[in-house]
Amino acid sequence: MAEPAADDNGVQTAAPGLLSRAEAHRSIVHGVVWVSALALLGKLASAAKEMAVAWRHGTSAAVDAYLFTYNLIAWPIAVWFGVLLAVLVPLLSRLQIDRSAEARSQARLFRAELLGTSMLLAGALGLATWAALQLILGAGWTGLPAGTAHLARDASAPMAALVPLGMLVCLLSSWMLAQGRHSNTLMESLPAIVIMASVLLWPSRAIGPLVWGTVAGFGLQLACLTLALRRQNGIVPPRLGLRASHWPAFWRGFGPMLFSQSLLVTAVLVDQFSAIHLPVGSVATLSYANRILALLIAVGVTAVSRATLPVFSSAHALEPLVVKQLAERWAWMMFGAGLLVIAGGWLLGGLVVRLLFENGAFGPSDTASVTRVLQHGLLQLPFYFSGIVMMSWLSALGRYRGILVVSAGALALKIAANFWLAPRVGLVGIQWSTAAMHAFFLLGLQVVMLWPSAGWRQRRTPP
Repeated sequence: MAEPAADDNGVQTAAPGLLSRAEAHRSIVHGVVWVSALALLGKLASAAKEMAVAWRHGTSAAVDAYLFTYNLIAWPIAVWFGVLLAVLVPLLSRLQIDRSAEARSQARLFRAELLGTSMLLAGALGLATWAALQLILGAGWTGLPAGTAHLARDASAPMAALVPLGMLVCLLSSWMLAQGRHSNTLMESLPAIVIMASVLLWPSRAIGPLVWGTVAGFGLQLACLTLALRRQNGIVPPRLGLRASHWPAFWRGFGPMLFSQSLLVTAVLVDQFSAIHLPVGSVATLSYANRILALLIAVGVTAVSRATLPVFSSAHALEPLVVKQLAERWAWMMFGAGLLVIAGGWLLGGLVVRLLFENGAFGPSDTASVTRVLQHGLLQLPFYFSGIVMMSWLSALGRYRGILVVSAGALALKIAANFWLAPRVGLVGIQWSTAAMHAFFLLGLQVVMLWPSAGWRQRRTPP
């Protein structure tokens, strides 16, 4: 297969052979294997960090306060990254097809202005996040116990720095992904490594090591991404302004995907607020279970989404039907993989939790609680795995409004299910509602895919 070329910004351009059905499939397989390996290494680092936190803190109020604050702050970062993956990566992939001097100049200007605009937005949003946290935690709206709320408020000022750091990390990671480079996936483990070192080296059960380790870890990740892009001439000096010709295409997808990602990421906050009203330690128990789920999701969802989206985007520019056939095949493959993970995880979940966490302040009763929540959390995986493939394809088609409508319906179902199940079944009910949300999301995307206006229906079948 022909190797991609690189422009003067270090951006790889799709080779013509990449758009054939067989080579596109091989490109996805290569990306899945590579990203899976990197994601697995990164999540193993996260698992090691969770082991250190469990050993030092168990399911204490400090962990509840840290996770509550972190999840609130991570919400805008996750939304921003989701929007960039769905809108910016396909846009940059399509821009690489035009190799004219004017096109390269406009692409460089767009990247410079996007960086400048993002830096300005990140700073403003960081200040707004800090102010909002002070208001929310000071007013007692959260339902947290008084001691936990006090810890969370103390942590809110330094943790607010994660917003500008995280938003810039997301932007640079998206640029690397659009170039077909996946080393940013490995760099995502840096915050976990720094947090683990902070917890182990700082002999205290206070919240400080968690907070400052997180801030330092995000700062290190941003520095490493900047150096990696600079070595490949993939970063440009920031500029303020919206003069580049590619902004209208960016804004067309930005609005719908901003709302769509906001709705999907809000599900994490819905779970958190539901867990707050359960017994003390429920937030930490749910978090420990979800950390193991995140390891499985990293190997499945992260690998497939990051491997398929650039290929889907460049292939759609010339032959959408190739993308449809690839998407359908990979969606079924990932659904089957999710079923296998459920079977293995249900049998081995207790052993995994015991090996990872049962030490120090984390006792056998905590192991039993986390295992039960983890097993029921596995039910979401087939729908989640398959739905991400379908969303990558629809993003390549630019069908953002359909994704938005489905996301709204999925979140409404999630909220209703949490409201009904959490008081009756506890944390297991929260996991059931998550599985129902992802099942609805997958079915909704299937409807959007079959809608008569889909662009592939108007194109001929390739030879």
